[in-house]
Amino acid sequence: MPGMIGYYDKVMSDLNDGSLAYIFRNLFRPPLYTHPASSICSLSLYLHRLSCHNDDDYHDPSYAATHWLSMNPELLQEFKALLRESDITRLGLDGVFRIPVDILWGTKIKHLYLQRVSIYPYCENHDTAPDPEHIPLESLDIDNCASTTKLGPLLPSLTKLHVIIGKFTMFKRLDELLSNTPILQSLALTLKDIG
Repeated sequence: MPGMIGYYDKVMSDLNDGSLAYIFRNLFRPPLYTHPASSICSLSLYLHRLSCHNDDDYHDPSYAATHWLSMNPELLQEFKALLRESDITRLGLDGVFRIPVDILWGTKIKHLYLQRVSIYPYCENHDTAPDPEHIPLESLDIDNCASTTKLGPLLPSLTKLHVIIGKFTMFKRLDELLSNTPILQSLALTLKDIG
């Protein structure tokens, strides 16, 4: 998964200098990009910010993650436009905290991978966002950072679920996930450093 790794000031300046927004503005856009209808278009974004403070909590899942609203508004706008206007069907996000719950509304995403990602209940476009029930998600891969209550609109069409369990509290949240996946066909659990 391609991404950015580095100290906070360097990662944030690179994220916000306009280059990544330019790439998002020009990636997977018709008529330059054509592909067979059966192919999968995939996008992965991995962000890892390093810190040099002595009081850092390396066990905190938000350590080294980037807060959604700390990124340049132009970058966020181009990223959301890319998801909505392209044929991307597979999305991987790693290290982005507090993404808006409506980020997938109106996209063609069918396969979603979220690691060290939290979903926040605010919607950025209250009036223009499509109905959250029209998300065709088929597979979901998450860790214990994702809030199960915020995932509700993503679950009804889910057939494959992979959950990385890093805390005992995730077992309780797993019950909630499973009760909202009526057509689930495959469940994979990975136990990782449970504490």
